[in-house]
Amino acid sequence: MNRRIASGRLSEILGKDTVKIDRFVRTLGIKRAAERQFDHYPVAAKRLLQAYADGVNAGNAGNAQLGWALPVEYLLTGSKPGHWSPTDSVAWMLVMAYDLGGNWQKALQRLELSQYLTTKQVWEVMPPYESDEPISNMDFAKLYKDMNVFHQKTGPAESKPQNLPATELSQWEQMGGRDGIVSNNWALSSKFSR
Repeated sequence: MNRRIASGRLSEILGKDTVKIDRFVRTLGIKRAAERQFDHYPVAAKRLLQAYADGVNAGNAGNAQLGWALPVEYLLTGSKPGHWSPTDSVAWMLVMAYDLGGNWQKALQRLELSQYLTTKQVWEVMPPYESDEPISNMDFAKLYKDMNVFHQKTGPAESKPQNLPATELSQWEQMGGRDGIVSNNWALSSKFSR
């Protein structure tokens, strides 16, 4: 399933319900990007990815020869495991990177709003969580302005902005890339480090 998702090939086994997802993933060009990235990997990394792919393919061949049971998704879809390549691993890493950045739309909206509002006002419009406390005390509106992120000189304004960003669900969000999903990121207090 991971190989099919990253290649935009879910619809081959799941039908028309996943065509929009496949179209979105193919438009992003995840598999093509993975192939280009793999070409630039160091030889040692290429060997590790090839060894992993060889192991996956050997396991799939062993299933067929030894009569091992395939995972349930193959039974449910009537499909068989396909050939796993080193670039399939890279493509899945790109999918995971995209998925773990599931709040990118809100981050862009905060960036857009910071052209017109102070950081405090942005947190009022887009509360980070149910808590009354903002995630950060950083003045990102000032930070963006100081970095010259915006094309024109803008900043907090008294008047209502003309073109505030709209919130839209992307195809990816429909797959689960929603704001607030769990990630593998974590942090430790400095008192736990040496």
